[in-house]
Amino acid sequence: MTDADYRQLLHSLCSESFFDFVRYVAPEYEFNWHHIELINALQRLADRNIKRLIVMMPPRHGKSRLVSQLFPSWLLGRNPDEQVIAASYSAGLASFMNRECQRIITGDTFKKIFPDTRLNEGGKEIAAVRNNDRFDIIGRRGHYVSAGVGGGITGVGCTLGIIDDPVKNAEEADSPTYRAKAWEWYTTTFKTRFEKGAVEAICQTRWHEDDLTGRILENVKNDAGTVVLSLPALAEQPEPERGIGEPLWAGKYSRAALLKIQSEIGSRAWNALYQQRPSPDEGSVLKKAWFSEYDPKAMNFAADRVNFYFDTAYTDKEKNDPTAGIAYVKRGADFYVLDCRAEWLDFTAQARFVQEFCQSNGYTSKSLVRIEPKATGKSLVQVMKAQTRMNILEANAPKESKQARVNSVAAIIEAGRVHLPKGMAWTDDFKTECATFPNAAHDDRVDCLTGMILSEQPRKVFRRDVRAF
Repeated sequence: MTDADYRQLLHSLCSESFFDFVRYVAPEYEFNWHHIELINALQRLADRNIKRLIVMMPPRHGKSRLVSQLFPSWLLGRNPDEQVIAASYSAGLASFMNRECQRIITGDTFKKIFPDTRLNEGGKEIAAVRNNDRFDIIGRRGHYVSAGVGGGITGVGCTLGIIDDPVKNAEEADSPTYRAKAWEWYTTTFKTRFEKGAVEAICQTRWHEDDLTGRILENVKNDAGTVVLSLPALAEQPEPERGIGEPLWAGKYSRAALLKIQSEIGSRAWNALYQQRPSPDEGSVLKKAWFSEYDPKAMNFAADRVNFYFDTAYTDKEKNDPTAGIAYVKRGADFYVLDCRAEWLDFTAQARFVQEFCQSNGYTSKSLVRIEPKATGKSLVQVMKAQTRMNILEANAPKESKQARVNSVAAIIEAGRVHLPKGMAWTDDFKTECATFPNAAHDDRVDCLTGMILSEQPRKVFRRDVRAF
């Protein structure tokens, strides 16, 4: 094969296949299966088989390298008349992506594949702009223009629009004003630059349900031309390449490493940034503001009966719901929650958990310990009745759906009749889980909350064959 034949073959392969282009131009790139999925989706976008690609991935999982650097470079290589507008949360980051594209295009490897795609390298073709905000393809209509979200991009058109990480941080994400401005910029500035047949790639680590991606998703429901690639850090349902609870990129972020991140950033940030499942501070069923707080140092529950409710799980596997328990005092129509704890436990450890939780939260001979008879609950009731002298009750098996049970107690919570202790480490996660129901990854504490309230309603709700003490 002559050198000319080799170059022609290389040009043909890399023109047709984004995957082959990445392998040749970026041989150091570490491919995981999710990168292949993203590459295939970008290939469909380039071939105009779809008109919009929305990519939602955790931080540091390789999305920007593919979407904002290699992809537009490849597109301009195989068609020097493509017109690209690329935006990010800041002009500085957008300019960085611009410079990376220039570095790829001016590299010797790229030139071997696509010799007709050339930038102004200080020669005579000074009419071709090349700076941190824009570069033109010499002698063709193609260009790459970068800007921050909210910045000006008037006067140029695009056949490919890219928005990569339009939100900088939680402060921006939680600002209704910023979200409104980002949406206005997207609809009145970014989209108005599209030429006929233009396509777009929206790439984001989610921050808020009403972030730019959230609004776009809401507006393109049932749009056959839109493909959504949502890749949570830990799988929440079986996938072809991994099972429930397995990491997206095990070679870089192990399950243990991800769980450590989860414990450090809290459930709300974890669900949004890493699971691509943002939820509002206040949910559609329960709201954080409905839970009042009390000062545990100022309250004396010595004369009150402390009761308990437990929701058990089948296994100690963290991909399943944990076993949870709630301790509370009821005064009149009000519930004072003393503690709520959730742990992943196998059956043999559950009895010990129940005993220790009860003893540490003021169990007395007057206390009632209700255990929901699902999962291991029925067996746990039998074991604890046989092995302890605690007042163990089998709660009524729920007959309604979780949603229906939550709906049935929502008015009590909204009335401010559920009080949580101030200053406890668990209260924020408790309120977040309640507020994000039914979209949270786990709802064991919600089950305990509804069980607690329903167990204190008229006797007909629960079994009458309770033991006399």
